[in-house]
Amino acid sequence: MQRNKLYLIMTGLCLSPLTVWAEDVQVLPTVEVEEALTMVYSSDKTILPATQAIENNKGLLSDVVKQAVGVSLQGSSEVGKQITIRGRGLRGTAIYQDGIRINELHDDPTNLVNIDNPSVITVYRGASAAYLGQGALGGAVVVEQTMPRFAKLGAVASDGALSINSSFGSQEGIRTALNANVMNDHWSLSVAGSASDFRDYEDANDNLINHTDFDSQSINVRLAYQLQQGQVLFLQGARNLANTADASTRLFNKTMQLYQYTDRPENQTQLLSMGYQGRDVAGFEKISAELFGGNMTYNINASFENPDPNNSQIVRATDIRGAKANVQRRYADHLLQATFKYQNDELSPRFRNYNRQKAQWNAWTYPPGIQHAENTSTFLSLGDDVVWGQWLVNAAMSYEHYRREVTANTAAIFGDKINTDHTDNLVAGSLKLSYTQYAWLIPYAKIANAERVPYVNEQYGNNPNGTLAPNPYLDNEKVINYELGIEGSHGEAEYGFSAYYADYTDYIQLTLTGETVSAGTVKQNQNVSNATIQGLEIWGRYKLLSNLNLNAQLTYTHGQNDDLDEPLAFMPPLMGWMEAEYSPTEHWTGALSVWAVAKQDRVASATAEPSTAGYAYLNSRVSYQLPTPQYLNTLKVGFAINNLFDKQYREHLTTPSTDLNYLMPEAGRTYQLNLSATF
Repeated sequence: MQRNKLYLIMTGLCLSPLTVWAEDVQVLPTVEVEEALTMVYSSDKTILPATQAIENNKGLLSDVVKQAVGVSLQGSSEVGKQITIRGRGLRGTAIYQDGIRINELHDDPTNLVNIDNPSVITVYRGASAAYLGQGALGGAVVVEQTMPRFAKLGAVASDGALSINSSFGSQEGIRTALNANVMNDHWSLSVAGSASDFRDYEDANDNLINHTDFDSQSINVRLAYQLQQGQVLFLQGARNLANTADASTRLFNKTMQLYQYTDRPENQTQLLSMGYQGRDVAGFEKISAELFGGNMTYNINASFENPDPNNSQIVRATDIRGAKANVQRRYADHLLQATFKYQNDELSPRFRNYNRQKAQWNAWTYPPGIQHAENTSTFLSLGDDVVWGQWLVNAAMSYEHYRREVTANTAAIFGDKINTDHTDNLVAGSLKLSYTQYAWLIPYAKIANAERVPYVNEQYGNNPNGTLAPNPYLDNEKVINYELGIEGSHGEAEYGFSAYYADYTDYIQLTLTGETVSAGTVKQNQNVSNATIQGLEIWGRYKLLSNLNLNAQLTYTHGQNDDLDEPLAFMPPLMGWMEAEYSPTEHWTGALSVWAVAKQDRVASATAEPSTAGYAYLNSRVSYQLPTPQYLNTLKVGFAINNLFDKQYREHLTTPSTDLNYLMPEAGRTYQLNLSATF
């Protein structure tokens, strides 16, 4: 029994991140993720079940993962929120959709991820390059669809879910999501989609925050064929589209006597994949192979608040293609894994200005800085999770050949020819040791390293107005992560604690250069030779009564620029939340949660980072399971109030306003009405 118990732990803690077999993911206590109604915690990751993504009010990946341990959000617009893990935003957090890295070339917002079709979302904490590849320094988010389902022999079945969410009060909007599945014993077809439309919100003082509106649409279609029990061929396509703006960029243009801002219209991703998934094939427990391709388009417009808003446009179009494979085999006390992945990303940016005298756009040309870029990653990871008496050892090592070719106008900027082509051979390792004799106290120790090649826009980006200077001499960013912690369960309680220390070399930080141009202060990405990020994470869940559940987290992050002996920029402050959920009957469920954030006065002078005051706010929700009509499985109505007491507050990681140098306030009291059904 001890061996079986340890294998269950191994499956949950060490599952290959590039191929998720969701219904098998298990951690202590043993739980089926797809059937779970709450998050599944472990020492170095949080797994959010499919239901949490489907029922999310706005359908945004950032909203779904916000409650995962170690996560905070950075940005100034809903779609533009960046996921930050252990103090690292998209410059140190890798985002994957079905194994495809979608922030490989640049750190644009990554909410263009499809979560409508039932997906399991895994949030990794700490250096994860040995399993995922370069870029996963602070952590990673992996979104994977659940396995296709099939009917019994000779049967035809169908099911689905519908969710309608409406918001009013400080923010008005609506989101509708639908997924439907039809299947027999050989074929399975799944279609999912959503549409949302939200207006500019008001803060708690009833001030309208301009350019916080957004709308989005998504669709996902998957066709699967079961060759035989446990062996599946599939074809899958997804498209995501979003229109949003950046509220923090609003400033008054004295020349034009108009306010201008950054607009992001019709940003989209389109992904297509086909492959094979099998179980218990040729001695392998799990085996998969997949080909994928697609494109991403990010439009960045400088616009005026005027009937004729046009000013300038930048289009960053990226073509993606690649392949991946994963195998997993159990041998004696070992769970062996191997993952191979090839991904090529090709960036073709374009730029044009608007001629206001002629009321027409000038011809497309190259933007300042980058004219073309291509990244090619060839990645191999090997892992072994072994039971050794009462010990569980998780070991992994990876090699990644990373090639980048860039065409940039460096000669025009620097006056000489600079080599813009780079090849890196990156090696990463991870070793974790856990003592599992007692379920109520499982101590562990972990060491892991990771490396990140600078984004092309960090090295060669150059704003048209001259406020961003390129730096082709940036070195790779490296980290060694040390971690100690405990996790366990006892009776109706689950809990965990981790303390980590991340030692960075050549940390990349956007820094003020001291130079100014007519449009403002010049910034440049620069290496910090030595920097550290350390912190504490505490989480717990307790079933106080049969119908009363408590859930709580506390996170502390401390970043230090050792070169300047000052804080690193934009580190999240001490923050925590607690929720009590009560179900007096099988039909009624209510919950009250409090979010509390301390002040942050450890700010970086190198980036003119503003400090923020502490705050706390309450959210509440209630739902009622209605009598089910004959043609439905479930029918539920819900009502929620966010920011219950209409608290005026500003999140520290919100992007500072360009014009007023202050942080945009968040939305005031907002009401949400939800109707959901399964059939």
